[in-house]
Amino acid sequence: MKTVQRLLLMLCCVVAAPTGAQSYHYGAPEVTLEGTLISATGLTPDGAKVTYPALQLAAPLTVEATEGSEEFEPSATGITLVQLSLDATSMRAFKQLKGHQARVAGTLFHSDNGHHYTEVLLSVTRVSARN
Repeated sequence: MKTVQRLLLMLCCVVAAPTGAQSYHYGAPEVTLEGTLISATGLTPDGAKVTYPALQLAAPLTVEATEGSEEFEPSATGITLVQLSLDATSMRAFKQLKGHQARVAGTLFHSDNGHHYTEVLLSVTRVSARN
């Protein structure tokens, strides 16, 4: 009986784990993600509705906790939406390509304040159309 319970527990863990999720790390090295550029909606700390630039990922990803900084950079799994932190140049590219498939390069960081609307964000260095 205990063997059956253990097998069921193991099966539940396998089924609950995100499949096909690629694994990344916070900070360097730079990563390139693919998906659709969108304007997503969120709520500010005071409850006001806000739109923000985001990448709806083509496939879920996992970001591993940073060793020694797990409290501030914890593991994140099954991520399918990433808020984008853009400079003026990458914002222009985002606006031109919004609604289309794109490749976005940059470094990943974890949400750390009320103006971060997704668990994982990307500090963008480059936005390009997906060929």
